[in-house]
Amino acid sequence: MKTLTMFTGETNSYCEFLNSACTPFTYAGRNYHSVEHYLLVQKAFYLNNAELAGKMLEVPSPEDARYLAAMLYGSRERLWNTVMPHVAHCGIRAKFQQHPKLYKLLRATAGRMLVYAERRDPFWGTGCEIGGDVLDGQCDGNLLGRVLMQVRVELKEWEKRGALGYDDVGDHPEFVRNRVMRYEFDQLLDNVYTRQAVWPYVMVMAFPGEAQVRNKLSSGVIEPFIPLTTANLPAKGHNNYTNTSPSSLALDKRRPEAGYREMTQELYDLYRLQFVR
Repeated sequence: MKTLTMFTGETNSYCEFLNSACTPFTYAGRNYHSVEHYLLVQKAFYLNNAELAGKMLEVPSPEDARYLAAMLYGSRERLWNTVMPHVAHCGIRAKFQQHPKLYKLLRATAGRMLVYAERRDPFWGTGCEIGGDVLDGQCDGNLLGRVLMQVRVELKEWEKRGALGYDDVGDHPEFVRNRVMRYEFDQLLDNVYTRQAVWPYVMVMAFPGEAQVRNKLSSGVIEPFIPLTTANLPAKGHNNYTNTSPSSLALDKRRPEAGYREMTQELYDLYRLQFVR
């Protein structure tokens, strides 16, 4: 039987694990009051509503952000649901990178199954009563618990490499200028990790039709998300190219703002993991 660590909004020890917890962090040059703010802002960008995203960045409470998010609507709703687990993973990882005490608390749960015991939330939580159903896999959801366990494994390896602390790509314009804009990060391309970093955003920016997105998914262009670690990164000097240029995506004003900053952050994290000792 698996050992459970269950948490809810009322569990003082782990209440800061929740997306709604006020744990400010930075990701890809933007400051967020909480992971919930981050997700709602990203959703607004994905639905091509930069004005509403800006308003949500300004309100301090998750409740106010949720109130504003109720105004969101758009044809890309299913697309957002497709890429959201990846987007959530990146934000949750950044949160724990920037709160060392919180990371130590997460690290201390190693070997335990994390369960967000919220029966009223079948997506982020279990959606059912805690008990044998959770252990037997009969409860769907628990996305928050699953992402936290992925982040726990991932950051443990990052810590071994001395790359645990968050480093914002916005503080490294030379990386964007010399590797992204000039497209010289080819040694990171044509591998599963980089495609996971790039394609969710390329989908959003380049393929507005839902049918096209589904075709991309079904054709295997986008692999199931795997947390970024050093285990299977390509060797130094890997020299394959892709036909999709991130810089060209950023320059096409017909496409929404969603994703370009976050994509460059993911590429920078990949670069750090592989080349920075």
